[in-house]
Amino acid sequence: MNTNQEDLLFKAMKSPIRRGIVSTLLRHNSSAAVFAAEYDIGVAAAMKHLKILEEARIITRSKEGRTVVCRLNTGRLKDLRDWQDLVEVDWMDSFLL
Repeated sequence: MNTNQEDLLFKAMKSPIRRGIVSTLLRHNSSAAVFAAEYDIGVAAAMKHLKILEEARIITRSKEGRTVVCRLNTGRLKDLRDWQDLVEVDWMDSFLL
């Protein structure tokens, strides 16, 4: 994962609303209107959050009829976990020096 991809990933996961969206998408696909209602924000604000998640490749969006459905890209969550594992190894190694 290059630095720009890491930056996008961490920027996307910085927001509690976006983390909540990711948690919801772990259970089921959803739409901007559902997220707007769930977080008591406007649909435009929900769309901005979804755009950031999509730019970070955490979600994909596709049109199904009149609804745009969001799906989680679990591979990006694995990238986040892999990074965390690397940092943890470095952190643990620092105690051994």
